[in-house]
Amino acid sequence: MTNILLIHPEGNINNNPNLFAIVELLCGNGYHVDLFVKKNPVLEQNSYIKNLQRFFLDDMNIDDVERLDKKKYSLIIGIDTGIVIASKIARKLNIPYCYISYEIMFADEIGTEKKNDEIAACKNISFAISQDPVRSYLLSVENNIPDNKILHVPVAGNSVTDLSDSDYLNNYLNIPKDKKIALFAGSISKWSMTADIVKQTDSWPKNWVLVLHDRYGRDLGFLSSLIKNRPQIYISDRSLKTPDDLEKLICSADVGIGLYQSNFESAYEGKNLVFMGLSTGKLITYLKYGVPVITNEIGQLSDYIRQYKLGQVVRDVNEINPAEIDRIPNCSGNCIRFFKEKLDLRLKSSQLLELISDSINGKIDNNKINSFNNDSSFSYSKSHIEQIKYYFNLARDLENSKYYRLGYSLYNPKLIFNKSVKLIKSIVRKTIRRYQK
Repeated sequence: MTNILLIHPEGNINNNPNLFAIVELLCGNGYHVDLFVKKNPVLEQNSYIKNLQRFFLDDMNIDDVERLDKKKYSLIIGIDTGIVIASKIARKLNIPYCYISYEIMFADEIGTEKKNDEIAACKNISFAISQDPVRSYLLSVENNIPDNKILHVPVAGNSVTDLSDSDYLNNYLNIPKDKKIALFAGSISKWSMTADIVKQTDSWPKNWVLVLHDRYGRDLGFLSSLIKNRPQIYISDRSLKTPDDLEKLICSADVGIGLYQSNFESAYEGKNLVFMGLSTGKLITYLKYGVPVITNEIGQLSDYIRQYKLGQVVRDVNEINPAEIDRIPNCSGNCIRFFKEKLDLRLKSSQLLELISDSINGKIDNNKINSFNNDSSFSYSKSHIEQIKYYFNLARDLENSKYYRLGYSLYNPKLIFNKSVKLIKSIVRKTIRRYQK
């Protein structure tokens, strides 16, 4: 059996539908996968895939690579920041490696030193995976990867053949059956606009309730003051251990909500959110299970929602009204059909397996990557150039704002230090000139 090594620092494969499906595809087609992750007590990190073995690599220390020599790997895949360690291991073992990018780190937000490490690590990859033409272009620019080496793969898993209604949330939270459920499942945070969404429920029709479910099932007691005197808000704090648990949760909802607002308090919450596109696993998973979505302007997926009538796209949180979904004919059916025809990983599985095999054999054909990306099942409502121009203009507007400059300055200690040094030097020079006069 051919062995593949995955380096995934975040270690949340059970919460990433696309990565889970890719690993499941590999393990079901003659590969054994070793998954190296950082241990995280907040996550469910058990393995639920046959032929997948999970290991903890403390702090992802490259010195521990010595023990990997005992097992022969044919390919290494680095996920996000894991590409840096993956490249070092690949170089030591003299084997090919690939890169999957779910988060784009921009040089002006993380600093050139970290970015240079990432750029160097990407230099000899067989191919990379990003989510759509806009994100692939940005990844190409930021990581110096030729665009003909990047596959477009949305954060999607495999479609479901048999969908059934679920009363999971009704039974678990004692929600009356005559109520309709809007589900917010994901990161409960400032950038996901949770507080704004909760407040907006005050204006919703009385037959609608909102369920908040943290991505990792954390205790949401800190929201107690916000939800006080709001009986239409329910908290789901039961952790989801398997993909089946996720299915029960989502299928018991009538609408799925996912909003994104960059605040630049971290590298993950800056431009990475501005250019969200088809990297939103949350919204795409709602669609997979036939649950219409409500989101804001996040790029490619917002275009699709309008074009294929998959839910509601709002400019402002005050426009959110789940009852609007009832006015869209066959909205749930639209979602299921759209996922199967546009996002389902199975649409690309044979081509992806072929590229994996080619990588192992050291004979990547860029024409196959072009074919992968230009397949008719992946059509876009705007040209790539128009999208890139639009989002670059948006990013430039953000960069020119005081809010943006303040935001990334606050979380970048090195930037603060450098600015402080420059300020001190400037003061010293001015003081010296004054006394010299």
